[in-house]
Amino acid sequence: MRTAGIDHWLEPSSHARAVQWGAEQDLLRLLNGGGLGRELVSLTVAAGGGLSAHDFAELTGSRPRLVERELSTVSGRSFQWRSAHWVPGEPKIYVLAHEEVQRSAAELVTEVDLAGRELANTDPSHILQTWHYVHYGDSQIPF
Repeated sequence: MRTAGIDHWLEPSSHARAVQWGAEQDLLRLLNGGGLGRELVSLTVAAGGGLSAHDFAELTGSRPRLVERELSTVSGRSFQWRSAHWVPGEPKIYVLAHEEVQRSAAELVTEVDLAGRELANTDPSHILQTWHYVHYGDSQIPF
């Protein structure tokens, strides 16, 4: 590995290509299925990152449990959850499973999907202040 004589690009593995294809298929199932699945993808693209089930529910008019169920389906494999590292005890955050999936979603989600979304084309600091106000009743972000 440390020999300069071995210097070439590695070709993507067939396994990696199959995983990527599967992730794209799951993403397309969510988008083509319409309804809550399409909204979850659109909101994630609009937010530029992850949201909690409660956040998704507030923005879609759904229930957090229905959001969690949608994300736990086969099509929901396009998402993964992460713990909120910055605030202990906060709910898990759902993000698209890989940056390639995020990129594909951004290419597939239309302006119509994003229309009316407060998160679309909004200054990220405004989104953070609004979220903080909704959750803590104070528009002053503590940092």
